[in-house]
Amino acid sequence: MKQKIVWLTGILGAQILLVLVFYVLGQNASPKLESKPLINFDKTALSKVSISDGDADVVLERKGNAWKISTLHNLPVNQAKLEGLLDTLASLQTQWPVTSTTSSHQRFEVASSAFNKRITLYNGDETMAQLYLGTSPSFKKSHVRVEGADEVYALEINAYELATNASDWLDKSLLAVPKLLSIKGDNFEIKLDEAQKAWEFADTTQQALDQEKAQALADALTTLNVIAVADNAPAFDGGEVKTLTVASGEAFSYHFMQKDSRYYVKRADIGEVAFTISQHDYEGLVNASLEPLQAAPEVAPESPEPKE
Repeated sequence: MKQKIVWLTGILGAQILLVLVFYVLGQNASPKLESKPLINFDKTALSKVSISDGDADVVLERKGNAWKISTLHNLPVNQAKLEGLLDTLASLQTQWPVTSTTSSHQRFEVASSAFNKRITLYNGDETMAQLYLGTSPSFKKSHVRVEGADEVYALEINAYELATNASDWLDKSLLAVPKLLSIKGDNFEIKLDEAQKAWEFADTTQQALDQEKAQALADALTTLNVIAVADNAPAFDGGEVKTLTVASGEAFSYHFMQKDSRYYVKRADIGEVAFTISQHDYEGLVNASLEPLQAAPEVAPESPEPKE
């Protein structure tokens, strides 16, 4: 009996050992994942980026050394936002696919006929790469498929941030002038004395200029941000329009107007496009005039009364 128990124990041990051997061999025989870039594209050769949600499209296009929004009056693109998108696309690496079947594309919303977002990169008229972004498996992740492939991956790219509203890609600082040399309003003109780094009235017969208020006006122009392109903007005519003309190597004329609790601005060199701005920015620029810019006259100290 004891001999039989020993024999059965030996068989059990051999079986366990055999299972372990096959497990280790199976692990070593598993194919290794070789991660590689999801798409390859040369950013220097990139000439156009199109983003679509199936209903709306935004097209960003390189014109010379600048990127413009073709679908929004060829206005300048927010360069940092575009660079962020291109860096994200370049960093995407393949992983184990979630699925490799064509029939699953509709379910994950990465089919060519049904998708959350479609991104197309161009070099001239040639398509460099095309991606479909679909459902989100987790926070800031999307199911992604490359055109021409069946594999669907779960990758770190947020489809929600890829706006198809052209205004979301607009460089909101496009009206800001970085270094002002002069500012002219309806009844005043001030200029910068670069040597003294101080503002002064162009008409030297006027009383002293309040440096703090003059700099605040200049800062409001150098940091001016628009909110969006104004749809159905009012006609800029009549006495309600206020104008500021500034110089910074070249001259720019700003025209401001208020209507129905909305605040508008146009700049002559950008054509007929009007933009909305905040009430704070509007009032800070429109209320600039001669009297507020003048420094308060110095009050001579009173002479002490003679002692009796």
